[in-house]
Parts: sequence; C-alpha cells; structure tokens
Amino acid sequence: MSKVLWRSALTVALLLVTVGFVWGQSSIAVRTSGGMKYLATSDGMTLYYFAKDAAGKSSCVGACAKFWPPFHAPSISPTAGIKASAIGSITRPDGSMQTTYRGWPLYTFAGDKKAGQTNGEGFRGTWFVASVPFYTVMTGDSSKAGGNYLVSAGGKTLYYFKKDSPGKSVCNGGCAKLWPVFHAASISAPPSLDPADFGTITRTDGTQQTTYKGWPLYYFAADKAPGDMKGEGVRKIWYVMTVPFYTIMVGTSSQVGNYLTDANGKTLYYFTKDSANTSACNGGCAKLWPAFYAPKIVVPTGLNAADFGSIARSDGTMQSTYKGYPLYYWVRDSKRGDTSGQGVGKVWFVVDPGKFNPGM
Repeated sequence: MSKVLWRSALTVALLLVTVGFVWGQSSIAVRTSGGMKYLATSDGMTLYYFAKDAAGKSSCVGACAKFWPPFHAPSISPTAGIKASAIGSITRPDGSMQTTYRGWPLYTFAGDKKAGQTNGEGFRGTWFVASVPFYTVMTGDSSKAGGNYLVSAGGKTLYYFKKDSPGKSVCNGGCAKLWPVFHAASISAPPSLDPADFGTITRTDGTQQTTYKGWPLYYFAADKAPGDMKGEGVRKIWYVMTVPFYTIMVGTSSQVGNYLTDANGKTLYYFTKDSANTSACNGGCAKLWPAFYAPKIVVPTGLNAADFGSIARSDGTMQSTYKGYPLYYWVRDSKRGDTSGQGVGKVWFVVDPGKFNPGM
C-alpha cells in the first residue's frame, strides 16, 4: 500500500472513532413486519426486552447473556420513529455498557440467524420484541408475584383493589393519593396480553382510568422504582394484577366478612352435606347451586393454591374444591358482591378462607 493510501485509510479510521462509531458495533433502526414496527440493529437483527428486567437494570447475566447478547451502540443517531430521549444506556454488572429503550435494556437473540427474524418473540413468556411505539402496558416477571404481572411502560407495578367491582372504582379522595390511577390513552401490548382485555372507565371526578378484565388499575405511591411491589397484600385488599388473571379471589363485606369468589367477583359457597372430595348436590339441587370449576388455579397473596383441587362429579363434569370441599354458585346471586345464599337452609355458607374448617 502506498504511503498516500495508508494515510487516507488512517484518516478515515480516526474520523470514525472521533464521531463515536466503533468497528463491529451497530446503531438502531426501525423495521416493519406484519404491520408491526420494532427496533433492530442497523444490520437488521431484531432487538428484544426481558420482562424479568426492571427498567434501568439488567438481570440477564452469565449463560442468559450468551443466548441473549446485550446490545450496545456507543452512538445513536436519531432515526424516524424513535425519539432521542427514549434511548439511553446502563452499566451492566460486569462493567460493560448496554443500550436501553425507554429504560429497558436491549438484547439480540442467538436464535435469530438472519435479519428480520423474530424467533425470540414470546420466548418463555418473558422475552418480547421492542415495539415502536413502545408498549403502553407490559408484563413483568417476579417470584414475589408468583410469575407474570402487569406493569406500565416504565416498569411500575399495577394493582387492583378488592373493594372495587368490574367497571367501577371506589378508591377516591385520600385513597387515590396513595393509589394513583393508571391510564393509558391507547393500549399497545406484547403478544402475551390481549388488548381486548383492557378498557377505560370514567371516574367520579371525570378522569379516565384503564381497566384489565374490568378491574380498575392503580399504581402504589410507595413504589419508587420499577420492579417495586410494596403494595402487594396491603390491608389484604390490594393486590398485584397477575397475568394470567386470578381464577379465584377474596371478597369482603360487613355482613359475612371475607369470602371466596371467582375471577368476576361472584360468591362461592360450600354445602355442609358434602363430604371431602364428594358432592351431594345433584339433580334439582345442582340447578340452584351450579358447580364452580377453574381448570387452572391462580390466587392472590393470602390464599394457598395447594388448598384447591378438583373432583369429577357423578355426571362426569369437573368441580373445583377448597380443602377438599366442592365449591358452588347460587343462582339468585345476580351480581358481584351478592351473598344471598349465605345460610340458606342452614346448610349453605360462604367460604371464609381464614376460618374455613367444615370438619369441626
């Protein structure tokens, strides 16, 4: 190589380093596939976020980072569809740098072998493509919540209030200061969530609030950082909104105290003439007291999933049990909170999980 060519090549290399690019690194681009826009490296490799991360912190290290290599671009040029303020960086536990999008660390996936592939989408329910615009509601993953739970785009935990009813909030005034309402003007969610499960209600003060499966969503004022869930179980009436949603919940009233309900707040009962794992309510009885069955048990803090089971009834249908005793609805309960079956015939009663002991 002539001295002139060598000097020219050296000059170009120095210029590239000066403006912030490093050989082997890439910037960020926006790609479109199937009508969805998402982040990718400049050479087309899809970028992902990890639900077990908290915004601003990576929990994918060691072997995880080999399958999901952290992405870092030392300099990001503004790209159509991405605000410069949405891009940042963090220092990983090993001291290396990682680029973030709206606070969430970005990764590529070792299973994507060529540009445009999205093989990591939905992997184990915790890895998702970084969409553009970013999701307005997402899932986090934590053992504290027993798995996946709803979070805002910034990673803040979302809760529901046991005293609410689907489509109606009763947390106002001082309550709403401790439990600020969550509202997303539009719903954009990863594939693990169904946008149809979200809705909006108008509160008594005229403001809007987002709902999930009808239940109003809240933040907790004491949660200061993404991943915090200090509101879980507060006063036994505030709970993290899990995904999938609870199949059994706990209601409360001044008349009967605490009692088991289904996911929609309908009261569940037990029959004193039953015996463990056997239902004595058949025929006409079963028309008045329909059997309750949840194929999968998901319960909030304070309930033990191991206390629930299922039996095959005499007609071959399935029925859920609590501590071995079959659970029922009462046909005359028309809405959430109704407990009109309590004491019927002195043999039908609500199930108070803190006091239930039918064998005594």
